[in-house]
Amino acid sequence: MTGNAAVHATPSILVVDDTPSNLRALAGLLSPSYDIRVATRGDDALDAVASDAPDLILLDILMPDMDGYAVCRELKRRPRSCDIPVIFITSKDETEDETHGFEVGAADYITKPFDGQVVLARVRRQLAVKARIDELHRQRSGQTVHETNLFRWTSDGWQVRFQSAAPFVLSDTPGACYLMHLLLYPGRYFPVEELVFHLSPQERSHFLADARQMLDAHTLRHYSVQVDKLQAQRHDALDQGDLTMLRQAQAGMDWVVGELKRAGALGKDKRFLSPDRERMRKSVGSAIRHCLAEIAEHDQHLGQHLHFPRLRMGYELVYEPGNGAEWRMN
Repeated sequence: MTGNAAVHATPSILVVDDTPSNLRALAGLLSPSYDIRVATRGDDALDAVASDAPDLILLDILMPDMDGYAVCRELKRRPRSCDIPVIFITSKDETEDETHGFEVGAADYITKPFDGQVVLARVRRQLAVKARIDELHRQRSGQTVHETNLFRWTSDGWQVRFQSAAPFVLSDTPGACYLMHLLLYPGRYFPVEELVFHLSPQERSHFLADARQMLDAHTLRHYSVQVDKLQAQRHDALDQGDLTMLRQAQAGMDWVVGELKRAGALGKDKRFLSPDRERMRKSVGSAIRHCLAEIAEHDQHLGQHLHFPRLRMGYELVYEPGNGAEWRMN
């Protein structure tokens, strides 16, 4: 958790709503698995978070005195609560409310009347995201850096430094973006279609357009808004060299990818046949190889390091340094 937030053996959820029936429904649904606290006013919710930060907040939009938007803005402003996911509670088809919610920092939403399975799924997902963020904070607070490797964005391009060598600037190319993504997630296998969804706006728009055949307009609009928000967060993280923010955006994109895969709009099922995957495999592989050639011109040692088996490409891509090497953005 961030800062001085308390550690809860059971995940803690704060439900904020001024309607007693909503509080009863959500508490009844969630209390068998989670530690539930409630608040009926925005200022009471802020006080509760300040005294004992929960792992997740369910927040109604329409409340007296201080609405959910104002509460969320204040939560995201405070260092103690800025990493706590907020799920907004909205009425059905209030698309404008959902969009505004994402703009002020909400992670997701649930609609009234509540669908129990949807509520539980979205709560589980956001708690998983929060657990990843907490683990990153724990790692960073007690971490020993084995290598001083750097891969960060600057106004001139990608600045790269490997071990004790002099830094150099790498051209801003798709291959550099793909490579940076792999270096920051050592040991993680990325299917090629997921990698291009994360990093190629053109391919991502094709995936979302294709998803119209499998998802209703309301759900697809929700995913599109989420993706736009997460991509903006990713760009801010690169500009600021903020690895924690970048990984938060990645966790959100992972959730969108998971939802699209479950709907059959993204993945290796019969609707995603081999010609598209083969085209992406060739395109991504070619882009990374061009980037590696440029790297070798600047630093032969790094060029040798980024060879098979440490860097593997194909339908799945992975970077496995095997020696504790770590890449940083600042």
